[in-house]
Amino acid sequence: MKISLTKYYLIIAILSPIISFPQGVLNWEVINSPTSHSLNKMSFINNNIGWIQGEGGTIINTSDGGESWSTLYSAVDTFMLDIFFLNENLGWVLFWDLLPPYTSKILKTTDGGLNWDIEFCPGENTFFQSVYFIDSTTGFLAGSDIFKTSDGGINWFEVNVFDVDTIPPNFAKFPLKKMVFYNNQIGYACGGRLDLAGVFWWTKDGGENWLAKGLGPDPINDIQIFDSLTVIGLGGDPEGFYGIGQVNTSDGGFTWNYNELAIQGVVNAVSFRTQLEGWAVKEDKFLLSLDTGKEWIEFNTPGNVLLQDIIFTDSLTGFAVGSNGTILKYLPSVLNADERNQRNIPEGFYLKHNHPNPFNPVTTINYNIPEPCFVTLKVYDILSNEIATLIDEEKPTGNYDVTWYPVNIPSGIYFYQMKAGKFIETKKMLLIR
Repeated sequence: MKISLTKYYLIIAILSPIISFPQGVLNWEVINSPTSHSLNKMSFINNNIGWIQGEGGTIINTSDGGESWSTLYSAVDTFMLDIFFLNENLGWVLFWDLLPPYTSKILKTTDGGLNWDIEFCPGENTFFQSVYFIDSTTGFLAGSDIFKTSDGGINWFEVNVFDVDTIPPNFAKFPLKKMVFYNNQIGYACGGRLDLAGVFWWTKDGGENWLAKGLGPDPINDIQIFDSLTVIGLGGDPEGFYGIGQVNTSDGGFTWNYNELAIQGVVNAVSFRTQLEGWAVKEDKFLLSLDTGKEWIEFNTPGNVLLQDIIFTDSLTGFAVGSNGTILKYLPSVLNADERNQRNIPEGFYLKHNHPNPFNPVTTINYNIPEPCFVTLKVYDILSNEIATLIDEEKPTGNYDVTWYPVNIPSGIYFYQMKAGKFIETKKMLLIR
C-alpha cells in the first residue's frame, strides 16, 4: 500500500512527539568492555562463563554473563585466530608466529586462562585457523590441512581428506576456516579460497576421514549445526561481485544446496537463537532470519560498529564482539520482577504502544499479564487481513517485549491486537519503507 506525501507528512506531524528511529537492532545493548583492542573470537561454556580474544594478544574473561570482565595475560602480542574452551579450566588459543620459521602455535591453559603455555603445532610453514577439542585428549587443528591428536596435543597426525567430486580443483586442499563437532563422531568444517570456491568438509567417524565438496565462488566462514543431519553455512565475496553465499544440507552431507543471497558483503559469523531465529554479522550490519535461513533481512549495528563474531548460549543469552573492544549483549524479551520495577511498569493487563512508531525496519511491543493465561498477539492491515502472528501460546505471569521484523511487508498503517483471558486491546502503528 502506497502512502501519498501529504498523508505521510500529516502522520509524521501527528506522531512526531513519539518518533524515535532505531539506531541499531533493538535487541542488543553495548556493555562494558575492559579493552579498546578489536575483538574477533569468543568461546562460552555456558551463559555466564566465557572468553574473548582480540588483537595484540588480548584475552578477556567473564564469569557473570558479561557484568564484569578480567583481562588475562596471554604472553603473546600477535594476532590470534581462534579460541576454544572445553570447560572452565581447559582452553586453547591458536595464533601465527610472525617470526621465523613462520608457523602456527598454540596457547594452552589448564586454569581458566590465568597461565598459558606455548605448545607444539605439527609441521613447518603450517597455518591453522581453527582449533577444536571433543574432550581433554581428542582435538583437531584445521587450516591448510587437518591434524588430530589423541593425547591432548602431545602428538599430532594428519587425517585423510577426500574430494567428493573427481574433477579439478582439489577442494580437499583448500584452506579450512572453522570446524565444529555435533558429537564425538560427527563433525563439519567450512572454508575455501577467494574467487575459486567455498568448501564444506564433514566426517562421520570421529575425524579420522573427511569428505570435501566445493560450493559457490567464495569462502564459507561459519557454520551452524542444528542436528546430526542439518547444517547451514554463510560466507561472502569481499569484492562485491556476488551476494552473500549460503550453503546447507539436510541429509548429513549427502546433498548440498548453494544459494546466493540478495545482500552484498561478507558474513563473519552466524549463530541461531532458536531453531527458527538466526543472527549473523557482516561488518556494520546484523542479518536476521526468522525461518531457519530461508530469508534474511539486515539492520545497522548499534553505532554502526564493525562486528566479527556472534554467539548464543541459549535462547535468552547472546553476545557479539567487534572493533574498538565493543561487546554487545542480547536483551531477552521477558523481564523479571526487579527489571519491571526499575522500568516503573504497572501491574494488571495492558498493551503498550509500539516503539519506535513510525518504524523501519523493526518495532517492539510491550505487554503485561498479571496471571498465567493463553495470549495471542496478531498484526492486521487496514482491511482486517491478518498479517502476522507474534504470540499464540500459554504464558506465565510477567512483562514481555515482542519485536516484529516485517519481511516483504509494504509501507502502511497496521493494527496489532492482544487477547489474554478476557482482556482484548488493539493499537495502531505505522511502517515506513
